[in-house]
This record gives sequence, structure tokens and C-alpha cells, in this order.
Amino acid sequence: MYTLNMLVFDPDFSLDSAQLDSLLKQLPLEVTWNQASQFLNGHSLPRADITIFVYPHHLVDQTEPYQKLCSFLSSPAAGINLCLIPAGTAVNSELVAHFDDFLFWPCTATELRTRLSRLLKLPQHSFADNSPLLAEFASLNLIGKSSQFVENIQLIKKMSACHAAVLIQGETGTGKENAARAIHYLSKRREQSFVPVNCAAIPDNLVESELFGHEKGAFTDAKQTQAGLVALADGGTLFLDEIDSLTPKAQAALLRFLQTLEYRALGAKQTRRADVRILAATNADLKNLVANKQFREDLYFRLNVLNLTMPPLRKRLDDIVLIADNILHRFALEYQAAPKRLGRQGLDYLMQHAWPGNIRELENCLLRAFLLSPGETLEFVEVQETDSTWQTRDLDKLSEEFAPAITHGITQTPPLSFQDAKAIAINEFEANYLRKVMLIAQGNVSVAARLAGKERRSLGKLLQKYAIDKAQFQSLKGITADSVQNQAIG
Repeated sequence: MYTLNMLVFDPDFSLDSAQLDSLLKQLPLEVTWNQASQFLNGHSLPRADITIFVYPHHLVDQTEPYQKLCSFLSSPAAGINLCLIPAGTAVNSELVAHFDDFLFWPCTATELRTRLSRLLKLPQHSFADNSPLLAEFASLNLIGKSSQFVENIQLIKKMSACHAAVLIQGETGTGKENAARAIHYLSKRREQSFVPVNCAAIPDNLVESELFGHEKGAFTDAKQTQAGLVALADGGTLFLDEIDSLTPKAQAALLRFLQTLEYRALGAKQTRRADVRILAATNADLKNLVANKQFREDLYFRLNVLNLTMPPLRKRLDDIVLIADNILHRFALEYQAAPKRLGRQGLDYLMQHAWPGNIRELENCLLRAFLLSPGETLEFVEVQETDSTWQTRDLDKLSEEFAPAITHGITQTPPLSFQDAKAIAINEFEANYLRKVMLIAQGNVSVAARLAGKERRSLGKLLQKYAIDKAQFQSLKGITADSVQNQAIG
């Protein structure tokens, strides 16, 4: 068992300790929470294998505490340390450089596990196949043994040996980010930072600030100097997910950087150079976007030096059992529950499903079955209805409402506008879906967020929007999802 110290500096920062505890339970770690005030007043931290510091951004302007922290991080007593940076926090690259690694919060279980496993050199879960290559990639959360999978990981191995840009393509949920992480952690850059960026989440007016940083006073809200993602990835890898969502302005800014690997922070006078490897991912057909003038051709060629296509799960069905066993092993650790296994019925169900959402859909399906099955064998009876079915029901219901007008003419009641009808369908679908997922999670918002593939805060806002109280689901064990839907529709 390894030991971990958790240190939160900012009293105003609300860390979802339940979510973090859930992630940490997947690893052989004994966690101790410590008060930052005592640490800054000279009290030593308990001996631990690793310490996680929640980014102390407010200390940057406080000379004595800041110097004390930097001095500690530079000393042998610090041991291994990881900096947890809350999303939207202004980052000081000089301070971050004192840490062994950093991670943006909130993050996924895979992301946290990969970082801690690398820093602590944790032993990995063993798999049935003893091939050294498959075992190596299993430790990077890429699992399988099918011919397509083996060809892909052999290609990833070759790509990790160079520094060229890679464009990773594939459907949603096929593991594009895991492939990007594998390329990074198998490369010579493995000791440096892997910085993932969701391009779809960057506002167009903040693209250059997010990528290249800004100086204090560069614009109205620039209250302090902030390092950009390029600076944070210096020496390591910058992973640009959903690259197809970049606006023309953002594409131009990125292209300028890729051509010279030089950038200038907003408000700065000096141009800087960054040693960064670029990996990009998309589930869109970039060639088609280029042909339709929706994506820059010159940027496409800059990104597509090497190309990796992740195969959909339906084309590697031989890997489903291995992937499912690994996921179920992780769930048992995460939820501190007895292991559960696939029976013949469950295996048949998994093999016959089309998996349009690929591995992400498989994981959600297994989680629902893991939480709901009373015995040690997974049961999929109550989870075979997919989210698309719910959406279809909403559209069918809307069609029924319009049927009289379509049949008898529109002289009786004018139909709703397209936008209004669409809004009604979306609202009804969201409300029904939220009730279903909260029932399955028995009122646990963190579990519901994971099932839905959304951040906990985002799901919480949706629950508030539709006035859905989690308490009403915490005592509804034994009630089926269909009964909740019928109650909601009725």
C-alpha cells in the first residue's frame, strides 16, 4: 500500500472530495488530508510516497509563503509531488515547474490513474495474455488482442519513437485520447507534461490567451499573468482533442505556431519558442471538411504528418471480453464491492450489440449492470434500452401531437415553429433521461454524471434546471426505470 498526502491551499476552492476519493480508491493508496495553513506555519507533512498539491494560485502574490513552498518543492524532503490545477485557474509557469507533474481538475479516472501509476511506478492489473507488447499497452489502458488492435499498437510504438505530429481519427469512444497518451508515455518525452486540450471548449475570443497565455493587464479581465497551454506543455506533448471544432480564427493562430513553434503571449513583447509535440484527434472527416472549405488545408497537412485510425468496437469483437474484464476489475476497486463477472447471457448480449458509442458506451453499460445486478453475475435485462430509444419516443410523441394537423390541414391549430418544437422535444428528452439516470444511480450525482458522460457540475445544473431532487431517488430501490418514465410522461 502506497501513501499519499493531499494538500489544499485555497480555502475558497470547493474540491469534490467524493469524486476524488472515488478515483483514488482504484489505486493501492492510503490518503491523508492535510491543512495547508499548518504546513505554511512550519509543520512537516506526514511521510508519504507522493503529495498532491491543489494549485495554490493565491500564494503567487505572497512573497514569504510562495518562497517557502518553492523551497520545500526543491528540497529532497518533498519526494514525489503532483500539482492539481482547477479548470479556469490562472497558472504561473515558474511555480508549476517546481512540481514533478501537473493535472487539470476535474479529470477522468484514467487520467489520474495514468499519472499516479507513472510517478509511483505502480504494478498494473495482469491480463490473461502474456505477450509483453499487449501487457505494456494494457498498462496504458489500451486493451485487446485482435489483429486490428495489434496492428494499431505496433503503429503507436513506431510513432512514439519520433517527434512528428500525429492525427488520430476514429469514432466517438474508440480510445483516441488513450492512444495519444500511449504515444506520449512511450516516447522520450514521458517525463515531461502531457497537456490535453478540448478545442470545442475554448471560446473563440480566448483562443490565443488559452494557448499562448497573457501578461497582466493585457485585456480587461487579465488581473495576473497566466501561462498558456503551450508553455505548460513545453518539453512534452500538447494533445488537441476535437480539432475539427476550431474556428477559422483559432485555426490561423494554431497554424502560425506550428509553422515556427514560436509564440508570443498576449501583451508580451518577447517571442518565445516551445519544444512541443502536437497530437490531434477528431471523429470528423477532415478531408471532407477541407474540401468544403470548413477546415484549412495547410493546417490539415501540418497535423497529418502521421495518421492513426482507431477501429470501432464492432470491428474488434474478439477484444470485448478482455476489455470488459478490465473494466469490471476497476469497478470492483472503485466501488469497494465484490467482483462481478459476465455470464453466458451477458456475453451474448455484449457480442450482439452494435456499440455505436464504442468503448465508452460499453463502459457505461457495464457500470449500470454492475450497480444493479444483485448477484455476482451481471444482468443486462433492465439496461437494454438505449438513450436513442428515449429520444425516438420523444419524437414519436411529438409526431402524434402534429398528426391531426397533418391529416386534416393546418386550419384548426397552427403547428409550432421548428425551433419551438425542437426545444420541446429536447426538454422532454433531457428531463426523462435525467430521471432515468438518477434512478439507476440511486440519487448519487457523481455516479449519474459518470453514467451520462458529463461533468458532475454540468449534470447538477441540469438537475436544477428541471427541478429534479436527488433525494427522491435515494429511497427508490426496486423501482424500474420504465415506471419512472411512465410517471414522468403521464
